[in-house]
Amino acid sequence: MSRGATNAQLKLQWEFLDPWLEILGRRIKYKPVAFEEEVWDAEKRVLEVTLPAKNSDNYERYSQSEFNYDLREVREALALVAAVAHVDQEAWKFVLNKVWGLKLGKIGSEELEREIPARFVLIFDHLAGVVPITSYTDSENSFLKDLVHFCGTNQVEDPSPEFQTALRQLAVRAGTRLLPRDKSGLDIKIPVQVFLTDKGFLVGRQLLLKANAEKIVREQWEEYERSSRQQPLPSGKIRCTLELLPMVAEWTDSMGYSSFAPKIQKIMKDNVWFSQLSLSAESGGGLIGDACRGRDDFRQIMATVFDSTRRSPSRSTSRYYFDRGAYLRDGSPLQVNQVDFKSYTSLRSGDLGAIMSALVINQTTKKVTMRAVKRTISGDDNWMWLAYGLFSKRARAYSALETFSLNQIDSLSVSNAKALSDVIFSDHPEEVVCGTSPGVVEDRNATLNSGASIRWIFADGQPVVDAKAITTESAVRGVRTFSDDGESEWVDAIVPGMGRCQVLRDDLVFDLASAIPTHTGALKSLTIGFNKEEDTDPISDGLPDFLAAVGSTLKDLTLDGPRDDFDENLILRHCPSLHTLSLCGGIVDVQLDFSEHRYNNEPIPELKCHWHDIQALAADLSDPTNPLSKCVRRLRFRLNDQCDGWSRVEGGYDFDKIPDDMKAVTRMLTVNRHLVYLNVLLLADHRKHGNVLKKQHLKPINLPAKLPRDVKLAFLSVLSARTTRTEAAKSKRARQTSRSESASAGLDQRVVSRIFVFAGPALLRRVYVQTTNHYWEPYDEW
Repeated sequence: MSRGATNAQLKLQWEFLDPWLEILGRRIKYKPVAFEEEVWDAEKRVLEVTLPAKNSDNYERYSQSEFNYDLREVREALALVAAVAHVDQEAWKFVLNKVWGLKLGKIGSEELEREIPARFVLIFDHLAGVVPITSYTDSENSFLKDLVHFCGTNQVEDPSPEFQTALRQLAVRAGTRLLPRDKSGLDIKIPVQVFLTDKGFLVGRQLLLKANAEKIVREQWEEYERSSRQQPLPSGKIRCTLELLPMVAEWTDSMGYSSFAPKIQKIMKDNVWFSQLSLSAESGGGLIGDACRGRDDFRQIMATVFDSTRRSPSRSTSRYYFDRGAYLRDGSPLQVNQVDFKSYTSLRSGDLGAIMSALVINQTTKKVTMRAVKRTISGDDNWMWLAYGLFSKRARAYSALETFSLNQIDSLSVSNAKALSDVIFSDHPEEVVCGTSPGVVEDRNATLNSGASIRWIFADGQPVVDAKAITTESAVRGVRTFSDDGESEWVDAIVPGMGRCQVLRDDLVFDLASAIPTHTGALKSLTIGFNKEEDTDPISDGLPDFLAAVGSTLKDLTLDGPRDDFDENLILRHCPSLHTLSLCGGIVDVQLDFSEHRYNNEPIPELKCHWHDIQALAADLSDPTNPLSKCVRRLRFRLNDQCDGWSRVEGGYDFDKIPDDMKAVTRMLTVNRHLVYLNVLLLADHRKHGNVLKKQHLKPINLPAKLPRDVKLAFLSVLSARTTRTEAAKSKRARQTSRSESASAGLDQRVVSRIFVFAGPALLRRVYVQTTNHYWEPYDEW
């Protein structure tokens, strides 16, 4: 179907799907993903699918085979509509919007124009609390069987005749563009995830059940692929297979950590992988009335989630990362793709220290976010613990972390930055964080024996010796001793998941087995967000000193929220490897791209920025001799009164300037060929002034779009073939190889990457205008 088809044409073209759409009914929801830290993405959403439950009223009298028949129908219906997304995005959106009534945004909106991937999150009634459960065993067995039936080899071994007929009809509509006659058929993999929370009737059990289901599904597929049952896909055919991805789990009720701790320990050691793991950043000792137990539960969880052991994807329970193609395509991820901490208000120093003492030797994740409703970090103690976990000498030697995001900061003062710097530049960061004297014995890594006692409560820097100690149930690796006089019975130590502690010298083992594998790295991407609550005035005068201390390794930096102004050129001097810089939180949000300068090893010219004057900024971006005109990639104008509420700009934005500002921006868009994205936020009363900008939407600019992955692979296969022929010719002392072949064979990775950059079609600029009655309300696009 060609682009721009009418709804009537789409309905006629895809009416053979009607029975399948009826099967799905209202099981699909298009839900937003909360707490996205990416400031430039439109609101992210997922397609959430609620599956039938065997023990519900609707299936009470069904046999297992009858229920499996209905479950297969739902699975095949999902596979078919997902295949539509691969064949025709316009038809896919028509199905989502017109047939199911899912709100995708208005015509011309950013949300509607972007591609919506056919990727599903599965919700089981057994877990969502929809179905009353009389027997945990029955529900557990049902969840396990249903998930294996849904994602296992039953998909290819027992497809319904109706499903096969529908696939043939789909192949006809795909045509030779997607199904060329000289190639094998189209094998569509449809990613599905299970979303598990600490709510519902199977609290705690579902993690183990999901892990077991992953293992069974993987074993089924491995046995199937080894057998003669797997057949090559003939030309002109389509095959759709649901592929089970690593799970998304949310466990933010710290009162339930006592049941969660042993389960997360087991599945992490069993090499179960996660797409995302959300946790509370607060220990629950005060809530459960047992501070010692709450602290130990928290220790076990943090030490497990940020384990110092790097596990292989080839041995994981997830079939997804067993495929090397998927593993490399996703940037060689670790066991937990992202860890997301949530809290209501400022983190206690003890809790943050517990997190950072484990994160400092983490080999399980590359990305961590910390989000709070009110505020996250305040005080020198917290900034020192952050420095220890993220930037210290030990973190640089042992941590795999590459990306960190922190929001709702109340204070980053000069004093805070000084405390952080002291830790970063110290050869003995543990002494600085804990305020202890240098030791006689060098700081060492050790293993703490099983059954060891841990002192963990301190007052005025000294241990409270009569407080209840924690006793370890198993050996603890990654312990770091410091300030050791070589004689005392008790030794100061950083225990992963506990922070500062004291342990008995006799319980420590110093040998090669205690050594932690070194994986030298550094933080590459950092997002710092200041408190955006009304009538707050966060302290940010320490930001320059902060960047001077941490900026040397950063490639991506985002500063968000109200803060003091300071020279952008100073940021670049403090961050000499920076590729992208996003400055957000005022009248203008901007993303600057310096990747060309870095690639060509060129100095970045001095920048002069006018972030509070739209007309002056438009003039800068219209001037081809101004460096800003070539490095500004994204812009967002907040032409409302939000900045006044933040005390960001004195008096807020002057609405009388809107007509002239919009004219200046329009003129800029006609001449600037490097701006990729513009988003203008207006109050509804000023809607008319944004109309002129919409004419600049989807205009080509002087930047190439990314080449599709299959095009890159085709090019690389040609290079590989030529390289092989060249080497064979040389081995036979033949010199018939053409110069062009020799040149192609000799291309290095740097040259090939540049070919890919410039070979793409011209990128189309996106321009979006949104309005609202009040800035705190959702924005509408028109």
